[in-house]
Amino acid sequence: MQLRVIKSENDYQAGMAALAELMELDPAPGSPEADQLELLGLLLEQYEDQHFPMDAPDPVDAILFRMDQQGLINNDLVPLIGSKSKVSEVLNRKRPLSLSMIRKLHAELGIPAEVLLQEPGQALPLESEEDYSKYPIKPMQANGYFTANNLAPAELKDYAEELVTGFFRRVDEPALVARFRHSNNQPEAHKRSKRDLDPYALKAWCGRVAERAKQQSVGAYRQGAINDQSQFMARLAELSSFDNGPLLAQEHLARYGIHLIIEPHLPKTYLDGAALLLGNGQPVIGMTLRHDRIDNFWFVLLHELAHVALHLHDSKDLFVDDLDSESDDTQEREADQLALNALLPDALLEASPAWQRLDPKAVLKLARSRNIHSAIIVGRIQHKKHNYRLFSRSLGRGQGEVRRLFGLT
Repeated sequence: MQLRVIKSENDYQAGMAALAELMELDPAPGSPEADQLELLGLLLEQYEDQHFPMDAPDPVDAILFRMDQQGLINNDLVPLIGSKSKVSEVLNRKRPLSLSMIRKLHAELGIPAEVLLQEPGQALPLESEEDYSKYPIKPMQANGYFTANNLAPAELKDYAEELVTGFFRRVDEPALVARFRHSNNQPEAHKRSKRDLDPYALKAWCGRVAERAKQQSVGAYRQGAINDQSQFMARLAELSSFDNGPLLAQEHLARYGIHLIIEPHLPKTYLDGAALLLGNGQPVIGMTLRHDRIDNFWFVLLHELAHVALHLHDSKDLFVDDLDSESDDTQEREADQLALNALLPDALLEASPAWQRLDPKAVLKLARSRNIHSAIIVGRIQHKKHNYRLFSRSLGRGQGEVRRLFGLT
C-alpha cells in the first residue's frame, strides 16, 4: 500500500490489514519491506494515540506493580501510608489515597504523580506550610463545607488538606483568604472579641459565608445606596414588627444588592456576625444566630449593616464581631450607635414609661409607636439595667424564634 498519514477509520482498517500482510512476510532487517513495516507501525500507533487513548493505570495496580518490582511487602509501605490497617485498606481499595500518601509514594517508589492522582498531566501540589489538621474538619463536614464524599468521621483528618484546599478553591475569593496569614492563620481583619478565637475556624466560616453568598441571587449593589443610613436602617428595623420580619429583612436587603447569609458558627469562633465585600463589590452580612433571640437578631443585623454603610471600602476589608464583648474601637462604637439609633434612640427610650415605670403595657405602646418588635425594647431595657429577669414572664426577648424562621434547628 502507499503509505500516508492515517486520517479515518477506513484508513486505519486498511493499514491494519497491510500490517498483517507485511508481518506474514517476515521481511529481513534493512529490506524495503522491513522499512515499510516500521513506518506503517508508527503511522498506526500515532492514529491509536489520538483516537484510542489508554486509561491511566489504576493507582493501586501501580503500587502493587512497584512492590512486585522491588520485592516489597505490605509492612514496607507503613512509613508511606501510615499503619498496617491503612496499607491493607488502600491496597484493597477500601481507603482512597491522601495527598500526603501520594507525595511519599511518588518520592520513595517513583510512581508518577499523575497515575496516583488519576489526572493526566496533573502535577503534584506543592506541600504547603499551612497545617490543615488544625481546621475543625468534623464540624465543617457536618455543616456542608465539603462536597459529597464517603469518608467516615474518623478518616476526615487524614484528608484535611484535600478537603480544605478543595473548599477554598470553590470559595474563589483570594482577597478574603488573604486576610489570614498562612503561618498561623491569624486574621488581618477588624476583629471584635475579648476571647481567644480559633483562627482556622474563623477563616473557614468566613469562606463558607462568601461561598453561600455567591450562590444567592440578589440585585445589583450601587455604592452609596444606603448613604442615608439612619433612614434606610430605621425602615429596615420596622420589618421587625412582622412575625416573619427576619425573612423580610433578607428579601429587602437582597433588592439592594446586599447578601444576608445565616451560617451556624464553628467551635471557638464566638461570632455573632461579620461584614465583608466579595471580589465583585457585593456586600455580605453573615450571621450565626448563636443567640437565638429576636432582639439579638435585629441588633446584630443593623450593627453589621452599619459596617457596610460606614466602613467597608474594598474586598480587603473584613469585620468579624463577637458582640458580647464591649469595644472602645471607634468603628465599633459608630456601628453600635447607628444600630441602636435605628432601633430606638436612648433618649426616646429613657423618656418613656416603659423605662421609668417598667410597665409591660408601656413597652407594647412604645413598640407600636416605633413600629418595632416589643422584644427589642425588652432586650434593651434588660441590658441597660443589667437585669435579665425584667419582663421575662410577661414579654420576653423572643427566645428560639429566629432559627426556626430560617429552617435551622
